[in-house]
Amino acid sequence: MELSISGTVAHLKGDWTLTGITAKNIHSLSDSLEQLGSRSHKNQNIDCKQITKFDLTGLQFLYTWLQCFRLRGIEPVLINLPDKMQHIFSCLEFQNCR
Repeated sequence: MELSISGTVAHLKGDWTLTGITAKNIHSLSDSLEQLGSRSHKNQNIDCKQITKFDLTGLQFLYTWLQCFRLRGIEPVLINLPDKMQHIFSCLEFQNCR
């Protein structure tokens, strides 16, 4: 699991499974909330194009991270969702995630 920030877009990459999420990754996502939250944008694009693997743990983690943005008054917008991820979000009725 990786996160990089380019301008106004956060790019999520790699393995978003139970084995791919580590304590270091959790800290980097926490730091990203501070970094991205300090900007004046009301919307934050989250590019998911380079996510290669995900499981329920990764989706729960992503959902929690998105909720943290909302608590800070920033609306996260997921872009370039892999087809499988988009299908799962639709099935689970996570409309507020997309």
